Amino acid sequence: MAFPVSAGAEDAATVPMRMTQIHAISFGKVIPGRVLTGRVVIDPQSGDRLVVGDAGALSGAYGPAKFEITGSPNTSFFIELPVTLELTQGVVLTDFKSFPTLVGHLDATGKATLQIGATLVLDAAVTPGSFSTSFDVSVGYQ
Repeated sequence: MAFPVSAGAEDAATVPMRMTQIHAISFGKVIPGRVLTGRVVIDPQSGDRLVVGDAGALSGAYGPAKFEITGSPNTSFFIELPVTLELTQGVVLTDFKSFPTLVGHLDATGKATLQIGATLVLDAAVTPGSFSTSFDVSVGYQ
């Protein structure tokens, strides 16, 4: 993960912005379809999982990635997300979304929570297995 820091105001620059992962995004146990591409969407705000197309959802925990952002109190910060990541042939992470969306705000104690969801795309020909990856998320003072 990338954690660049930029300054939007001089007082903000004196307090480094930090990002700590609380937990990773999880899509739970899903199975690819037999004929068509399937998608599994994790909503960053509600944590809901939506299965679309030719894929099936099984049991297992799922939810958005969650981070704690700390820095200068009462300041805004930008959020930059990846566009698309290929995990393996026929398995792609795309359509990353965050809550808050693109700009967050640190509270009076200098803390905020950032949640990230995405869409998992499974081709019908995907061999069953367990897939994992890491991705870069950037935050910095607005």
